[in-house]
Amino acid sequence: CSQKLAELEAKYGYFEMAASYFFCHEESTLDIIFKRLRTGFDGTYPKSCGPFKISRIRDVTTGFDSGESEKKSKLPIVSDQHMITFFFENGAVATMRNSGTEPKLKYYLECVHLTHKAEAAKLLAQMH
Repeated sequence: CSQKLAELEAKYGYFEMAASYFFCHEESTLDIIFKRLRTGFDGTYPKSCGPFKISRIRDVTTGFDSGESEKKSKLPIVSDQHMITFFFENGAVATMRNSGTEPKLKYYLECVHLTHKAEAAKLLAQMH
């Protein structure tokens, strides 16, 4: 098992992940949060999160994907659920979504470094 993991890490890099959630008992509050994520401060999706520049945004609620030539997500549209994924220039990926079963806003942050596990962990610590 450890040999296979080493082969995969050599091929794809080292990944670190943080996942958590916030309770949000009011659906209207979740709607406001995700509207703000979609429109930022100037009516468009955000271009950065703090010092970290966003290179791509996929919003499966609306079907938008800035990384596709026609700006349409290849993933199916799920208009009754919120889910936005932010891809960062540094290779990190953050996904925010509402829980389908609990009053929660969930987030997942993934970081990768091609050659050093410690660097992936360092990036995760900086972004989290």
